[in-house]
Amino acid sequence: MQIFKQPTFNEVINYINHLKKEIKYYPKHLSEYLNKNFFPEYRKYLRFLENDYINHLEPTNNKLENYNGNTMPRYEKKSYRTMKGLWSALMHKKDGWIKRRKQDLTN
Repeated sequence: MQIFKQPTFNEVINYINHLKKEIKYYPKHLSEYLNKNFFPEYRKYLRFLENDYINHLEPTNNKLENYNGNTMPRYEKKSYRTMKGLWSALMHKKDGWIKRRKQDLTN
């Protein structure tokens, strides 16, 4: 959908305003769905574009996150809070996995 391909939050809002103006040309069932379900709720799908969330991952509240929060050291949890830190951690895990697989295959 074009909404998620827009680079900034303001451009998304402009696109949604354009959709609201053009909704009378859509099929009836689609326009009803958009008016009833999408337009009242669309901002929560776009939170990642707002300035507060740029380059930060949104915190979660599920059981797995709680488990990680209680079992991981503080410095390790902090490394996952930004996209750069998360990417770095994933690449280090990938490199370690590749080294372990090479050892398994050569032994």
